[in-house]
Amino acid sequence: PLSSIRGYATWLTEKLRHDKMAYATGQILIQETERLNRVMSDLLGMARPHALQLAPVRLDALLERAVQLIRPEAEAKRVVLTLKEPEAGQPPTALLDEDRMLQALLNLLVNAVQATDTGGRVEAALEEAPPAADPEGCWQLSISDTGRGMSQATASQIFTPYFTTKASGTGLGLAIVQQIVAQHDGEIHVYSREGEGTTFTVLLPRRDAGPEHAPIARDSA
Repeated sequence: PLSSIRGYATWLTEKLRHDKMAYATGQILIQETERLNRVMSDLLGMARPHALQLAPVRLDALLERAVQLIRPEAEAKRVVLTLKEPEAGQPPTALLDEDRMLQALLNLLVNAVQATDTGGRVEAALEEAPPAADPEGCWQLSISDTGRGMSQATASQIFTPYFTTKASGTGLGLAIVQQIVAQHDGEIHVYSREGEGTTFTVLLPRRDAGPEHAPIARDSA
């Protein structure tokens, strides 16, 4: 239904391009329909998380893909977006649901770019986590920004569903990220100080994910 509403709203808006007031109203209708669609998608994602389709995935390639998808938004805002790749060594491979983990990384990157003022920096990095993080070893993905940061009180609530500091936010983006990471037996942590930026760190367990492993499904319940 929302797709139909947006389609007809777009068609009618173009027909009314000569009428500035009507055209502006049509644009608002289109934008609000898109926003409602995002809210509904987030709600469905939280209520009915998909079963994971696990397969060997190169984390460096996945993170690079996420960065490339967000780069146009960063460039439009004149935010410097960089990617720090791991040092040469064992390929950073893990058993993941690639689409779900990509969604999580995109959510984190979008938040970082939106929180960063023009001229600021956002860095995505992948490295082997220190042994203290997991004795059996894990990979560490981090998204850091030089944005406005947040208070300890805010940081303690950001993974709570429907909590948001954005006027047009749904409060579900980071809750979905946490859900996806937890489904992969991982952890996510946040460090932030007001006026000094924010860093989200995702820890994913290192598992035998050689090419001989066929994709498997895991119940997400």
